[in-house]
Amino acid sequence: MPTVEEAQRLDVAPGVPLMMIKQTFYAGDLAVEAADIMIPADRYTLSYRMRVE
Repeated sequence: MPTVEEAQRLDVAPGVPLMMIKQTFYAGDLAVEAADIMIPADRYTLSYRMRVE
């Protein structure tokens, strides 16, 4: 559930949860970019493809 500050910044109604995406991109063994993305769960559907080796 969002904090009061997160709910205000994202304009989320009371009781609406957030989905958190944590992603890291690598070049070999080196992490080159990382992001924590929070989105209101009532506004988005997550869909993704992932190559598994």
